[in-house]
Amino acid sequence: MSNLTTLDLSWNRFESTISRDFFSLMPELTSLNLGSNMFVGPVPDFSPNTKLVSLDLSINAHSDHSLRLGFNSFLTSSQFPLSLLNVDFSKNSIEGPVPARLCDTEIRRVDLSDNILEGSVVHCFQGDVSKVRV
Repeated sequence: MSNLTTLDLSWNRFESTISRDFFSLMPELTSLNLGSNMFVGPVPDFSPNTKLVSLDLSINAHSDHSLRLGFNSFLTSSQFPLSLLNVDFSKNSIEGPVPARLCDTEIRRVDLSDNILEGSVVHCFQGDVSKVRV
């Protein structure tokens, strides 16, 4: 698995936590789709995957409140890989403000739609709103 560049595990109805060590086995991973599952718990640390440019964790809202807290922590921490260009966190019941940490990235497209966000869109997106969907 060390040479794997794309992994799509979407629409599988996974209902567990995402292992922290799982992604360290894939240092060449550039695209990861874990959308449309039922993951619970914290979002793993993707920062060792410095080549990861596309991440889809959409439609993983679950009755477990820890998932929502996990997304909030992930979006505001150093676990968020700065290499990401395309991010989809839509439909996850994420609460709170749009994280200013997104300004420190080179993201070209971010989808945070169908969440419970509040406040204004962070200032880094105000000039080019074509790349953000809130």
